[in-house]
Amino acid sequence: MQEGVYMKRIICFFITVIISFLFVACTNKDTTPKTISIPKDPQDAASQFVHNFMNTDYDMIYASISENYRDSFTKEKLTSINDNLKISYGDLEQYTFTGTIDDKSGTAYTFRAKFSLKNLTLKIYLDENNYVNNFTFVDYKTPIDLQPNEKLIKLKSGVYTIPSILSMPSIGNENKPPVVIIVNDFGPIDMNGSVGVNTPYKDISNHLSKKGIAVYRYDKKTITYGLKKLGDPSKFTPNEEYIVDLKNIVDYLKNSGEIDPNNIFILGHGVGGMLVPKIDEQIPDIRGYIMMAPNATNIADYVLKQKVYLVENNTSYTQKEKEKNINYLQTQAENIKQLKSETKDRYFNFNSNYWLYFNQYNHLEMAANMDKPILIIQGEEDFEVTIDDFTMWKLALSNNENATLKSYNGLNHLGMYIDKSNGTLEDYNIASNVDKTLLEDISEFIGQNMLR
Repeated sequence: MQEGVYMKRIICFFITVIISFLFVACTNKDTTPKTISIPKDPQDAASQFVHNFMNTDYDMIYASISENYRDSFTKEKLTSINDNLKISYGDLEQYTFTGTIDDKSGTAYTFRAKFSLKNLTLKIYLDENNYVNNFTFVDYKTPIDLQPNEKLIKLKSGVYTIPSILSMPSIGNENKPPVVIIVNDFGPIDMNGSVGVNTPYKDISNHLSKKGIAVYRYDKKTITYGLKKLGDPSKFTPNEEYIVDLKNIVDYLKNSGEIDPNNIFILGHGVGGMLVPKIDEQIPDIRGYIMMAPNATNIADYVLKQKVYLVENNTSYTQKEKEKNINYLQTQAENIKQLKSETKDRYFNFNSNYWLYFNQYNHLEMAANMDKPILIIQGEEDFEVTIDDFTMWKLALSNNENATLKSYNGLNHLGMYIDKSNGTLEDYNIASNVDKTLLEDISEFIGQNMLR
């Protein structure tokens, strides 16, 4: 009964697709807010608020709220807001300023808020002194900026619609071109591969289309619908997240009449690359594979590394709180690795069947036995998938004559150059582009392995 009441409260809190935090008068115990220096630039003030929200620094959040609305917020209220978001969407991992919009509430400073299970747009409204009057979360929509050689496709995959873009070659081609399908990384990733201010999948598409190669890229279902709208959450696995949609994409392309059905390539990024052997097993129509920064380690360790990084860099935690959170995360990862059968528990916001799928998948062994052309590309400054993963792939594929492996000095997880050793999350907020040498290697690999 208590669980039912609790779920009703969550449902009431998140009404339809718009999550709006209304300011309801209540007694405030925080009568003496911390002193905070509000930036003079409104964008900086909004960014400061989001930063404190991400770090769950409730004292600083409260201090940055306009006096007219402080009576509506206690630390308990702010904690409840954050807890409800976490229950529905997972951890807030990153935020990126996306611009301003004017609506009936005023001027909103907007941010793409990347949660572990879904992306949302955060809208922040400021008063004349740059204190926060209101903030609200709404569904995130991928910005669509079609080029003359691109078309928007709303692909049907079962009962779901997958927003996609097909980029055709921008140079003349007498024959139907080969096509590359970009398979997204772990989490709710859009068709551009948006991370911070960078769009690596768009970069790859722009380059390949100039080389006579078509590119198909798409929003993952998890970004369009969120995990809770994708059927029975206990049955959601990487098969539903990746394989089902890929089968429908391949069928669409084969029957489109626009591309060469004998020259369909896959470019998998991160976990999308790790899943290449499974894709090859399930979809026999693929000509060759590019695996970009594929993780070789156990998936639980891969996710653990990312979450520990966020904890270690959360400035609102004391050292003791960091240790407590990291110990909890390590226990979660170890429990995932020990899973042998379905349980009712959730780990890192996913059900046990999701992790069992990976536990029963030996990607290194399967890759060793693949008979299709494979190119593995790895940035040496990637802190998410490290050069140690690359070494594991090299060892596993040492006897596979179809595999080529290349690493790139100075490149991070997005295939972009950083002018330092040991990349960090902050690098993604520095505008850059995918490295030209890496892009040339991708297009050359496709050209060399096409069926003529």
